[in-house]
Amino acid sequence: MIKKVFIALILFCFLDNIYAEKLSGYIITNDADTIFGKIRVSRFNLYTGGYVVNDINLEPFSHMVEFKENGKHRFMIYSPGEIAGFYFLKGSVEYRFKSFTIQTNSIIRNDREITKFLHLVFQGELSIYRDLFRSSVSVGSEHFNRTMLFYDYYLFNEKQGLNKVNWKNEDLTIIDLLKLYEVDNNYIENLSTEIYFMNIQELMYDYERWKAL
Repeated sequence: MIKKVFIALILFCFLDNIYAEKLSGYIITNDADTIFGKIRVSRFNLYTGGYVVNDINLEPFSHMVEFKENGKHRFMIYSPGEIAGFYFLKGSVEYRFKSFTIQTNSIIRNDREITKFLHLVFQGELSIYRDLFRSSVSVGSEHFNRTMLFYDYYLFNEKQGLNKVNWKNEDLTIIDLLKLYEVDNNYIENLSTEIYFMNIQELMYDYERWKAL
């Protein structure tokens, strides 16, 4: 049995190495140095057991990135905190990740604060970062548990740092967050109560358009 598992693991690594893309990019060290090279983007999705064909499986990047510096022969694995962030380009789409320490609702004390790579999904006066995570959910009347992919969004700038976007009336509301990040009061005053149902990216796009008028 152990031999079969070992062979399967070797086969997976071999196939993943063949089908993984090596895309141009760079890492940013904790000393703010930029190192250029290649980033390996796996097409295999461990949770679905299939290969991603026309898209990118971004989920692994929350916890690690495989990077090979130009002129080097081996890929190295970097975890959040070991580097400040990384970037790669696929076609005309740019992917940027930055290392942050975030608070979680874990019942395990040691897991209530975790360092992850967050994906930059919007950059303007304020930046929006997205966290990808899996959580167990009950499915059907028999309460069969399975994991599903969820997203949390965070606002960020250098002055106020990182804060989670919470759509419920607890902690910081959306209005509270906008005021905290010094969004123009004239814009905030014209927002309707429907703001609580808006996508935060749509809201920030709308704010950038409003400023340009």
